Amino acid sequence: VVLGKSRQCRSCGARKVDRGRPPLGVEVVRDKTNSRLYGIWKRMKSRTTNPEDSCYGNYGARGIKCEFPDFQSFHIYVTGLADYGGRKQLDRMDNNKGYAPGNLRWATPKQQQRNKRNNRIVMYKGVSMTLAECIEQYGADQKTVTVRSRLLRGWSLERALHP
Repeated sequence: VVLGKSRQCRSCGARKVDRGRPPLGVEVVRDKTNSRLYGIWKRMKSRTTNPEDSCYGNYGARGIKCEFPDFQSFHIYVTGLADYGGRKQLDRMDNNKGYAPGNLRWATPKQQQRNKRNNRIVMYKGVSMTLAECIEQYGADQKTVTVRSRLLRGWSLERALHP
């Protein structure tokens, strides 16, 4: 899809200009340096290798590495993942491992929020899950903030979910 190009109308010779946006999930690539995937790869490389990057402390300094040596290998891998395109973002399934084949997925913002190092993990009914997932599944009308504050005051998880 090429945007902003003018062309002649065959029937009357008048100029037409495409100014619309491409359909959702269609990537406009004039050259690789302007593509969404190239930006993702470039930021991923920077935060894992460049000590001057503001995010290096959370990535490269922790041993998180990018195992895609060039953009082409990254592009081939991630475009082949399930759910590529749309508004999803690239996510590492295990936050203690690097950007490598087998550890990447396209995730929704909700999935990404539940895959963070600072999430509170609880064990409820024999299943390990984030507190937010537990409240969503078992907390009826409870709000996460309410349950979290009850837990901080020493309540048991069962009592915090069902006062």
